[in-house]
Formats: sequence, structure tokens, C-alpha cells
Amino acid sequence: FRFPSEFMDWCDQYDLLGTVGILSVGSVANADFDVEVEGDLPTLCDSDHLIMVTNSDISDTKVLASAYGLTSVDLAAPGEEIISTGIGNDYKAISGTSASAPHVAGAISLLYTVSCDGIAEAINNDPSSFALTVKNAILNSVDVLPTLDKTLSKGRLNIFNAIFELNEICGESNLEELSINAIRPNLISRNDMYN
Repeated sequence: FRFPSEFMDWCDQYDLLGTVGILSVGSVANADFDVEVEGDLPTLCDSDHLIMVTNSDISDTKVLASAYGLTSVDLAAPGEEIISTGIGNDYKAISGTSASAPHVAGAISLLYTVSCDGIAEAINNDPSSFALTVKNAILNSVDVLPTLDKTLSKGRLNIFNAIFELNEICGESNLEELSINAIRPNLISRNDMYN
């Protein structure tokens, strides 16, 4: 419930990081309110090099306990009942926007690994501009969903589409159809996580 005018230095860091090609990813508040009316940091920081993420569930619905904003919340990513590591060499399910943002951070990392000369050249010649290309690939490739109409992209992360969007820089598609090569058993059941 704070605004950037109260913490200008905090917001300036995202632009500074962007000059060297770093995209920052943040989580919106875990409460149902419009950040543009009520305030939220860093969500309201006006940096092109910042991606703000809200929470969606297994039904592709915005989770009620997650904030929104038409111009400052970029997209949603899964964040309910996400299996994560826990204390004591264990696993547990976590929920919230802090579980959503890592999906977008991972997507950014994956997009930087798309192998072609055009991408390598773009990264070396202008890392700041390429970071924005990655951001646009993510936002332009979401799955648009009705419950996410109060976000900038109006959708949920779709990394498969984002890879194809970014791959256009290569001039030709070097991606193949996805296939399942192996199925490995899950060593932990959902019941084990809650006991």
C-alpha cells in the first residue's frame, strides 16, 4: 500500500539493472486489490525492465488472494499448490504470488538459451534491448484468459509460445515438435507432503 513517489531510489534500481540487460521479476501482493488505486511496491515502479506477476491456479483462474492492475501487473503464472523443497530435505506445496514469479524468472532464463547466431549477436551488441525483446516475447505469447483481464497482457505465462516468438530472431525455426522421451515416477505423493 505504498507508491513509488515515496521510494524513488528503489524504483530506479530496475532501470539501472536494465542498462546491462537484467530483467527483474517481482510478485504482486497476496490480496485482492487494484495496485494502481491502493499502491504496491515494487509493482508500481515504472521500469521497462521489471515484470510483475500475479497468481493463477490449476483452473487457469486468477487466485482471489492476489493483486491486479491494468497497466502495472504484467501477467499471471501458476502459483497454487506448487511443489517446492522444504526444510529437512523434504518437499512441500507452497502457494502465493511468490510461487508464481519464479516461473517467469525461469522462463526468462530458458529464453536466453535459445541457440542461434541472431540471439547471441543481440545479447552481445545491446543487452538492454535484448532483455526487452525477451520481455515482449513473454508478454506477447500468454494464453489470454477471462479472469486475467485486469492485467497488462490479460494472460498466463506460456513458455512454449514464448520460445517460438523469440525464435523469429533466428530467421528460421530450429525448434522441433515436443515429444515425451521418458516417464519417470514421482518419488513423493501429494499425501506425503501434507503429513
